[in-house]
Amino acid sequence: MVWLDNLKDLACDIEEFLDEIDTEAQRWSLVQVQRPQTCNTKLRNLIPSFRRGNFNKKVDKKMKTITEELDAIVKRKTGLGLREGIGGVDRHDGMAFVNRERRTTFFVRESRVYGKAADKEKIMKFLLSDDVATCPKFQVMPIVGMGGVAKTTLARIIYNDEEKFWGVELNGKKFFPVLDDLWMEAPNIWSALLAPLRDGAPGCVILVTTCDENVASFMRTASSHYLTKLGEENSWSLFADIAFENMTPDSRQKLELIGRRIIEKCKGLPLAIKTLACLLRSKQDEKVWEKMLSSEIWDLPPQESEILPVLCLSYHYLPPVLKQCFAYSSIFPKSYEFNKEELILLWAAQGFLGGVEREETIEAVGEGCFDDLLSRSFFQHSGENKSLFGIHDLIQGLARFTSRNSCLRLEIREQDKISERTPHIAYIRTKFEVSKRFDPLLKADKLRTFLLLRDLLHLRGALSILNLQNVVNAMDALEANLKEREDLDDLVFMWDPNAINSDPKNQTRVLEQLQPHTKVKRLNIQHYHGTGFPKWLGDPSFLKLVFLQLEDCKSCSSLPSLGQLQSLKDLQIVKMDEMLEWEEWTSFEVEFPCLKELYLVDCPKLKGDLPKHLPKLIYLQIRGCGQFVCCLPMAPSICKLELEDCLDVVVRSTGSLISLTSLYVSNVNKIPVELGQLHSLVELYVSLCPKLEEMSPFFRTSLLLKSSMSLVVPFWSPYQRKCRLLLLSNTCLSGNVTL
Repeated sequence: MVWLDNLKDLACDIEEFLDEIDTEAQRWSLVQVQRPQTCNTKLRNLIPSFRRGNFNKKVDKKMKTITEELDAIVKRKTGLGLREGIGGVDRHDGMAFVNRERRTTFFVRESRVYGKAADKEKIMKFLLSDDVATCPKFQVMPIVGMGGVAKTTLARIIYNDEEKFWGVELNGKKFFPVLDDLWMEAPNIWSALLAPLRDGAPGCVILVTTCDENVASFMRTASSHYLTKLGEENSWSLFADIAFENMTPDSRQKLELIGRRIIEKCKGLPLAIKTLACLLRSKQDEKVWEKMLSSEIWDLPPQESEILPVLCLSYHYLPPVLKQCFAYSSIFPKSYEFNKEELILLWAAQGFLGGVEREETIEAVGEGCFDDLLSRSFFQHSGENKSLFGIHDLIQGLARFTSRNSCLRLEIREQDKISERTPHIAYIRTKFEVSKRFDPLLKADKLRTFLLLRDLLHLRGALSILNLQNVVNAMDALEANLKEREDLDDLVFMWDPNAINSDPKNQTRVLEQLQPHTKVKRLNIQHYHGTGFPKWLGDPSFLKLVFLQLEDCKSCSSLPSLGQLQSLKDLQIVKMDEMLEWEEWTSFEVEFPCLKELYLVDCPKLKGDLPKHLPKLIYLQIRGCGQFVCCLPMAPSICKLELEDCLDVVVRSTGSLISLTSLYVSNVNKIPVELGQLHSLVELYVSLCPKLEEMSPFFRTSLLLKSSMSLVVPFWSPYQRKCRLLLLSNTCLSGNVTL
């Protein structure tokens, strides 16, 4: 219904708007915490943040737009004759067929009942047992199973058993009523129904059929009987008995292969098998059968299908919160098995679980919703792993039908349905992938959820995982199973540095579970605010790792034993605010045997020693490490060095790097005499040194003004022919400078 879709879209807009206001309020609260609390600022704090400046104008404009759209929707509701209530519609569009009256007749052609003999025998054995015959009270036995699994058919067979006839007169007589398709747990109605039946003779039984385990457990006095799906051969027998009626053997043989593929779609559900068989009955055109094979049952017109009203009735009686939770499950593909906790967290993230009442946690509310849907046969246990759950294909079709394209998957047959209003999209990789598959995401302006589902074993090349602060449960990171992705060469793990209320302990657990395969070549970790790095980061088994960048990991005080990474060529440590020292690097004789480039940038508390010997290092950069006091390592191959904001002891140790050809020095107090040992030096850059008071006689020269901001000076030294220029930029050269 267009009206309902418009209402849902507006609800999403309102939710986004409220999220924006909440974010701004939290941002303003953080700002106020960092400001001194004067009388004026305390007064301003009483005014909500969204009433200030441009944000106030934006809020007013948005509220006006929302109010106008809501008024228009309310007017259209009146014009359509809609009324408030829960469940049930009388109109002929949308899901009108859910209210179609369902009458149960007890005529059944038993020759067309397959796979239920064992079920019948078990129930009849109970009904005719001595325990039932001598019981002074009547017994209630439920038959439980999902819609379309033949509960009513089984009840008909038992009721019509000619050898065991049950009378229906009360007052001391036996009776055998069958209550078909019960849904509601209503103690008062149930008690009123049973009142006239209490006068029956011993041995009376009430047989109940229901899809809802809660209903069964509420009314039963005997164990429930659970119906399962048909096996392959029974499914085929039921289908063939109907579809091949009045067909010649030749026609049957020609269509049998297609028919067997068609019944696979039904997943053992008798009513679905009968629906498709009836539509194909006596049709001998292969094209008709092929079309049925490529179609979905949910694509059939309601008047041509018995299964649609049955399954829609199941949905019709769900409470509103369960309808929302169930419809969201349509984001999963067919045959996808999911974890209970995984789905509950997704519900919570979408706000489906509402507020917490009676001191219940969100997890407890979600678990109650999940168990309710499980008891109503919307979910089912995995056949192989009891810790996982799945959805029958037809129930999955019901979920897609009810979600009305709000939950879609990034696959070929659904890409055309993605619009700017689509809020939830899931992606599962196929064997052959092209970048154009992601093009529909460009128009999904209202996207709130993008799920990267499991089974991505064939991922290769580069992968960036962003906004990791949104991973609430570290086990979700484990399910990415990066340890098995041996074709991933380049990985980026990134958190949002501006995220509010980030949990350092959770970030530590998440990074621990993101351990990559040992064949990874490049690894970049950014804005990680956990208090330590996982042990796998310095594990020597990462023999292929050649590049490692750790940026803005500001809560980590030390590094793991990175020196054990024997193939590492490029190491970048950037903006480690709390890092005090290196840990013990390695037990090997040579630390970082292959390291060629090393960057230490903005690590203001770093004091510990660097590795003593870096045999293949050719480039070293140290910037913003004001407390770093150790000498530079032995580096016989080094060519280029950059030092900024470093202490004199660090600058003096540069003289031992005799292979150095290029030196950049910034924000230092003096150019020490030790630099005179740099016989291979070709270029020296000095910049941003306003306190520079002394230069070695090695650099004594006559100054030549090149420009207002820099001086280019030819060297006067025994190495004049090798060392071509000295560049001094933004440097104070006064009468106090000794040359």
